[in-house]
Amino acid sequence: MNHMKRVLSLLCVVTMLLGIVPLNVFAAVTGTRPSDGTTANQPFPSGTGGSANFRIPAMVTLDDGTIVTACDARWDTTADGGGLDTIVSYSTDNGATWNYTFANYLGDNGNSHNNDSTAFIDPSLATDGSTVYMLVDLFTHGVALNGAASMPSTETGFDSQGRLILTKDDSPYQYYLSNNKIYNSSTNEVIDGYTVDE
Repeated sequence: MNHMKRVLSLLCVVTMLLGIVPLNVFAAVTGTRPSDGTTANQPFPSGTGGSANFRIPAMVTLDDGTIVTACDARWDTTADGGGLDTIVSYSTDNGATWNYTFANYLGDNGNSHNNDSTAFIDPSLATDGSTVYMLVDLFTHGVALNGAASMPSTETGFDSQGRLILTKDDSPYQYYLSNNKIYNSSTNEVIDGYTVDE
């Protein structure tokens, strides 16, 4: 059992690290991260945090009775892709009051549907009764693995060497991430002045 907990914890840490990498390091951030807040009787009523739509919920209950739920904030659309973010909410009073925050938020979508932005999608939650683990899919700038016609590309977001590829403005994949440094894909030179923090 301890081995399984370690494996699950490691997978969660890797996923969280991927989730915080600023994939749009060169793009102008046009959205504003919504403030944390509360709702009554349901975790994500329309308008929570400025998003009109929420999809793909996940929910767990902790040993102390706390209910934790997460889902996609789909802003002004119900469609996949296009700059989705992950909202998480919890209740300690059997669902009468919910406290929410945006666990994954980049802001490169301007808080509206935009196929040229990064999307966090389909959160899953697991718990050991006291700790909550969340996994999400991450689609980089304009990328979707489902091949949807509305998405500009069906690439994986990684180059042939497994490096995360990045964008600048509307020109995809001019850069890549390796060893916490950003490189120019054409010259393989480090780009000064940009870093990936912890």
